[in-house]
Amino acid sequence: MKLKTITTTARALAFARHAFWISLIATGSSLVGQKGSPFEPPAPPVIVANLGDEAKPLNIAEWIKGDAVDIAKGKGETVYVVEFWATWCPPCLTSIPHLTELQKKFKDKGVVVIGISGEEPKVVKRFVNKMGDKMGYSVAIDEDKKTNSNYMRAYRQSGIPHAFVVDKEGRVAWHGHPMTGLDEALTKIVAGEFDPAKEAEDRLAMERLVEKTRGYWQLVLAGKGGEATDALGSELLEKGTEIGDATYLNNLSWGIMTEEDVQYRNRDFALALAKAAVKASDGEAGYILDTYARALFEDGQLTEAIQMQKKAMKFARDREERQLMEAHLEEFRNGVQ
Repeated sequence: MKLKTITTTARALAFARHAFWISLIATGSSLVGQKGSPFEPPAPPVIVANLGDEAKPLNIAEWIKGDAVDIAKGKGETVYVVEFWATWCPPCLTSIPHLTELQKKFKDKGVVVIGISGEEPKVVKRFVNKMGDKMGYSVAIDEDKKTNSNYMRAYRQSGIPHAFVVDKEGRVAWHGHPMTGLDEALTKIVAGEFDPAKEAEDRLAMERLVEKTRGYWQLVLAGKGGEATDALGSELLEKGTEIGDATYLNNLSWGIMTEEDVQYRNRDFALALAKAAVKASDGEAGYILDTYARALFEDGQLTEAIQMQKKAMKFARDREERQLMEAHLEEFRNGVQ
């Protein structure tokens, strides 16, 4: 049906901000930073780094916007957000307004946001000039991929956008997709309440969960349902709830319900995932409530689905997301499967 095709496509774009789900669907490879990308590592990383390690220098060929930054000189005073991006990368463009807002929000708290591209300076200059104040943070050109090597390759990352947060102690305290978790991490880092060691432990737990999720995904794509698959699903729900990753629970639920290639759809499991995601997010994330409404609808709870969708719309982050949610509400009202 046309409506479902549109909404599924829109949701896929919205979820581009969740790096784990992208890599999961792509079976471990990123949908961005593909062959030909300025950020594609030509070989396995030579330097291996971990959260809590001292941040390496930024090797910059040219500063396109903002003053030159020396991370070492900012130690003790400044928190840096170092984001790798490109003008051709749609998820990167989606992140720009968010990074601009973060720079405004944390400017008086010693935070400096830097976007680093590996493209030709003239390409980036043209883009930045066109963006104007809509891109309200520093922008620089990497020098012969040296900064990319010190950060992206060292931390075993290839997909963009990807951000690194350097705390006032000069350590890489956090890294990830700028639309997922950066706000919370930055708030804690600025307040001196962030523990890089704990973050590393949580990431290890999530990596293990991701591997199990890939196994589950392969089973449902192959149409292999049954007790073993459902038992693995129950384990994913338990571990995801334990970690408290609302986005993971939410996106797995959405994928089970809407991905066209899924041959085994356990809608009871999808509903349980969505409900757990709502609880983990305190019921205040619009896109998670939207997923829960879909799960209720798929379960035949039409009245509850409509009520939940109306609630989701109250938490829409922007006009585009609200329009998407309105389309879902109309679908539920019409009883269209």
